[in-house]
Amino acid sequence: MRFILIIIFSTLSLLNLFCESSGNKHIFLSPGYSFPIFGHFSDFKSAAGVKFGYIKDIDDVISFGFISSSYQYYKNKDMDIKLRIFSFNPVLFSWVGISTRNYFLYLGPGLYHISQPSSSIFSSSSTDEAGFRIGGGYVKNLSGKISVGSTIEFNHLFNMKTKNFDLGSVNLLSLSITVMY
Repeated sequence: MRFILIIIFSTLSLLNLFCESSGNKHIFLSPGYSFPIFGHFSDFKSAAGVKFGYIKDIDDVISFGFISSSYQYYKNKDMDIKLRIFSFNPVLFSWVGISTRNYFLYLGPGLYHISQPSSSIFSSSSTDEAGFRIGGGYVKNLSGKISVGSTIEFNHLFNMKTKNFDLGSVNLLSLSITVMY
C-alpha cells in the first residue's frame, strides 16, 4: 500500500513540476557526507555523495519538487561489504524567512535503491525500499541568482534487506554544502 501511495505522490509531483506557472524555480546541487546512525547499519562507515534537487514555488512560503541523491560505498567496519544508496524523493519544501528566504525545511516520502557489489564473501545484490527524508538548511545569496549554504537531513529506510543480509530499518544523517540557482 505504501508503495502505491509513493508512486501516486511521485507522479503528482512530477506533473506539478512541468505545468506552466509563474512560480520561481530553483535547482540545487549538494555534495556532502552521509553517516549511518542507530541500529545494525551503524556498523558501516560514512559515505560521500551528492544530492540534486528541483523545486518550484507554489506561493511565497511553500514549494514542491524532488530530491535525488546518490551516496557511494558505505563500507562495513568488520566485513568486506560495501553498499551504494540511490534515492528519489518528491518533497514539500518550505521557506522559513518569507522576506529573506534564507532558511528552508523539506520533507517527503521516497524510493531508495540499495546495491551491493560482489565482495570476497558475498555475491552482488540489490533491492528497492521505501523511506522518507526530512531536512533543513540555510542559503545566502552569493551573486545574482546563485546562493550557497549548508543542509542537514535525516533519511529513514523502513527495511534494508537483500539476499545477503537483513539490516532492518536504517537511519542516515547527511551533512552537505548547497549551491542553489
